[in-house]
Amino acid sequence: CGFYGSIAASMSGSFLLEGCRNLKSRKMPNIFLVTVDTLRSDHLSCYGYPKSTSPSIDLFSRDALLFENCFSHAPNTWSSVASILSGFLPHETKVIEYVPFPEGLKTLPEILQEKGYKTIAVVSNYVMHKGQGYEQGFTIYDDTMTERELVRKSYRERTATNTTDR
Repeated sequence: CGFYGSIAASMSGSFLLEGCRNLKSRKMPNIFLVTVDTLRSDHLSCYGYPKSTSPSIDLFSRDALLFENCFSHAPNTWSSVASILSGFLPHETKVIEYVPFPEGLKTLPEILQEKGYKTIAVVSNYVMHKGQGYEQGFTIYDDTMTERELVRKSYRERTATNTTDR
């Protein structure tokens, strides 16, 4: 899980801690939740990999809380993302295969909107495209994908550079 889990965990902690403060007297902090599908922490320099494979992540990690022991709730994207967005385990969300996000399940973006946040998602993975329910609670949900995967040509994607440039 590496970076994926560390960002989710650090963001969750920030949100919970900030909820204890009087936010009316100060500006609300920016919250970024970055997820990366199928990224191996043992191939990131910030986790000790000897090659420079991830200079941007390494730079970010220098001033971030870096978790060294994180686990994904599921071995697939849709179940993992449903857990991240809802706070429930896959057997509780009923997302245990490629199915739409359950209606009526409150999401972190919805909770953040209630607190006055503008919520934006920029997705690159085809399984997260609009119409599957994962856009629930986002003010803006950008799933524009015009490229094709190199291996599975029938699947659309957006490369990392085109995602981060949005």
